[in-house]
Amino acid sequence: APSTEPIARPAPVVTAEAAPAPVVQPAPVAPAAQPAPPAPVRRPATIVVQNNQTLADIAKQWGNSVPAIMMENNLVTDQVKPGTKLKLPPAGRK
Repeated sequence: APSTEPIARPAPVVTAEAAPAPVVQPAPVAPAAQPAPPAPVRRPATIVVQNNQTLADIAKQWGNSVPAIMMENNLVTDQVKPGTKLKLPPAGRK
């Protein structure tokens, strides 16, 4: 008796050459959000000494040396009191 079941056929084989490769567009890359560079700090002519601030701190902050700041302000000691106004020598004077 002939079988009534359908004959199973293998699925067609598709090779890479026969099927066109899908075109993949790279996703647009948004530039990373960069924080704005800090605004340059203008060099003041005079500064006021803050609490717990030394001449070494001031010299390092403004690109000078302690002796240069002492000479500019006619100081005989490197001890300064908070609230003292100091003139800054030109930048780079060591």
